[in-house]
Amino acid sequence: DFRSMYPSLMIKYNISFDTLSEDGENISPSNYRFRKEPEGFLPYALKTLISERRRILEKLKMLNPESTEARVLDARQKAVKVISNAVYGYTGWVGARWYTREVAEATTSWGRQVILESIKKAEELGMKVIYSDTDSLFLQNYVGKLDSFLKWIEGDLGLEAKVDKIYKRVLFTEAKKKYAGITEDSRIDIVGLEAVRGDWCMIAREAQRETIKTLLVDGDVQEALKTSRRYARKIMDGDIELKQLIIWKQITRPLDEYEATQPHIVVARQLLQEGWKIQPGDKIGYIIVRGGGPLYRRVKPYFKARRDEVDWEYYLDKQVIQACIRILEPLGVKAEELKKTGEVSLTDFL
Repeated sequence: DFRSMYPSLMIKYNISFDTLSEDGENISPSNYRFRKEPEGFLPYALKTLISERRRILEKLKMLNPESTEARVLDARQKAVKVISNAVYGYTGWVGARWYTREVAEATTSWGRQVILESIKKAEELGMKVIYSDTDSLFLQNYVGKLDSFLKWIEGDLGLEAKVDKIYKRVLFTEAKKKYAGITEDSRIDIVGLEAVRGDWCMIAREAQRETIKTLLVDGDVQEALKTSRRYARKIMDGDIELKQLIIWKQITRPLDEYEATQPHIVVARQLLQEGWKIQPGDKIGYIIVRGGGPLYRRVKPYFKARRDEVDWEYYLDKQVIQACIRILEPLGVKAEELKKTGEVSLTDFL
């Protein structure tokens, strides 16, 4: 894992709106040029942020991880990290005060170059690259080769990298930055999938999480399929507490700024009319009920929905099965196989 790749590249090549110049000495792969001196505003700001985060992390090492102070400092270092990593993207937003498209494009082009050069070097050292994304590589055949690789990254590329995790088994989906693995200490690590996202209902997240766990621990696709089917059976039987069906989505801006008709916005406007105070940052919980028309016409606040009006077919097809098949489909399992849960088929149930 490359440590703060984009901020580090902006510092290394002095990438900033005030160093962009036709006669700059640092030439990006996208052919934008930046002066080496004087130091730009953005690199200076990033150095300050990175230094502050390192200071916080050093202080964290001396604290009890469960203490209130540690939790506050951990939240602070994460906030500083997010701000640092967002600087390049901010310069590519047309509404930004320092909007400079060339800065964002140059940063990402140098980032791609780093990844491509690193892949080539890893293969030269005899390692196999099985996956890469914005700032990380997944490697096989790494034993006895990582030290040389990390020294090359630091010496030739002028960047820092570290071994983030070692997986015994890992599963990649069809989407970027959506994968799961089991570490050497048998901890399940899930990245980007529905199981760790707040905008899926609880039963879908649980079904996917347990399917992943079965697959990674046992390495048996059929056992993982059985796990998914157990959750499909629960939906078909209606053997679910209503709280497990709630879908939560956040209001990110004032309601009058939403143009598209989205389920949580419909519910939020309904609650507003009933006297509730709704503002950006609030999370709206709703349940899908039976009926005709688009989804936004079939939603109710979770505390108003009754069991006898729940759209169980929606929760089966669009929540539980959709979450589980993302894991099983790359392994050759079809969605309809999850509906074969025993003597009673989905058709019989409906």
